[in-house]
Formats: sequence, structure tokens, C-alpha cells
Amino acid sequence: MNKQIFMTQLKRHLMPLNLSTRQEILADFEEHFKDGESLGKTAEQVAEELGDPKQLAQQYLTTAEKGEKTSIPENVGRGIFVGLGLLLLDAMIVIPIVASLFAVLISLWAIPLSLFVSALALFISPLLAIFSFALPYYLAIMTAIALLGLTVAMSIGLAYLSKYFIRFIVGFAKMHYNIIVGGIKG
Repeated sequence: MNKQIFMTQLKRHLMPLNLSTRQEILADFEEHFKDGESLGKTAEQVAEELGDPKQLAQQYLTTAEKGEKTSIPENVGRGIFVGLGLLLLDAMIVIPIVASLFAVLISLWAIPLSLFVSALALFISPLLAIFSFALPYYLAIMTAIALLGLTVAMSIGLAYLSKYFIRFIVGFAKMHYNIIVGGIKG
């Protein structure tokens, strides 16, 4: 684990402490890293020697006095305030854009579906034509195969597009969560 990951995790686990206590502890650990690097150790070696950030933070939390801890209502109130602000911003800007993109994605999925139905109709139509058929049978079959190939190609492309759209939505939701709880997940 490198220094940045270690410090980020430690900071996240120290969130119940008030800001000044948290900054003091983080400054001490910065000094540990500087001292270790001056002795020729890498940041990874120093982080390994220090141990698990979660356990270190837990030790500080159990020994912290009552005045050093932030009250839960402050954090909850801050989270509610930030959450309402994000909801307002999302309602005005983000939701209309995302809904439009979702509608476009659904519309794009209608294209391979209609191509598939057309190919199926071209396969079946010569069999149902009792008297005559406008296209020769071999031409209808070749056109149906071409439409099926186009359907598969478009479906693969749209599957990737859908996957990245879902990843974007999940990432956006995680970003909102991190903003509301006030920390960056490490």
C-alpha cells in the first residue's frame, strides 16, 4: 500500500474525530513517512510497518476524549444539507440529461430489434407464399442473413454502450454518496 492510499484510508476512518484532532493525527503520520523515507525506506515499507489504517484509527477513536469526537447530528445535518443541494442540482441539470440519454439508448435498441423481426419475416414469408412471392427465395434468404448479421453487430455495439452507460450511472451515484458522507473511499 502506498502513502496516498494509507493516508486516505486513515483519514476516512478518523472521520468521527473533530477536524483539529484529525489533522494533528494525520500530520504525525506524515512525519512517520518523512522519517522513514529519510532512513532510505520506501513509502510502501513505512506503510507496512505502521500497520492497518483501520486498526490504527480504531485505537485513536477508543482513546479519544468526548470533546475530540464530532457529534453525529453535525455529520447527519451536513449530509442532509449536502444531499438536498445535490438533489436540487440533479433535478435541474443531471436528471433531464441522463433521462434523454436513456431514451436515446432505448431508441437505439429498437433498431436491432426491428432488423431481427424483418429478417425473421424474410425467412418465413417465402414459406407462407402459396401462389407467388415478389422476391426470389434465395434473395430473401440472403437479405435475411445480411439483416441478422447487422442485427448481431449492432447488438454487440449497443451492449457495450449500455454497459458504459450503467457504469457511468453507478459511478455518479458513488460520487454523490462520497460527497454526502464527506469522505473519499480508498
